[in-house]
Amino acid sequence: MYNTKYVIACIIIFLAIVLFPVGYNLASGESFPVQLEKPKGDHCIENKKWMVENHMELLKDWRTMKIREAMVKYVSRDYGESYNLSLATCFECHSKKESCDACHEYTGVSHYCFTACHEGVEVYE
Repeated sequence: MYNTKYVIACIIIFLAIVLFPVGYNLASGESFPVQLEKPKGDHCIENKKWMVENHMELLKDWRTMKIREAMVKYVSRDYGESYNLSLATCFECHSKKESCDACHEYTGVSHYCFTACHEGVEVYE
């Protein structure tokens, strides 16, 4: 092959362009640049890892339980404690709207809680 050096050079340039963003993010040392205020209370409704991954599913389940099944309480699987099926339960500990907005903006997820069902509801301090 007569163009081996050009092919290898192109592959190296291509890999450098593709891998630059990954290397840059690893070198910056910032795994999560958003600094959130520590919530009140000893623990969340379920364990922290589960809540980070599944809080929207929990809220959807709460909606179904409250509206369709006429339930008013939720019992935590992890802690066995009883909670009211309400967003107000969440806002007892997570009282800053900026916490929701900053995290959702960073992850690129839009939340529609206050533009759909809870429009005009002021629950934050």
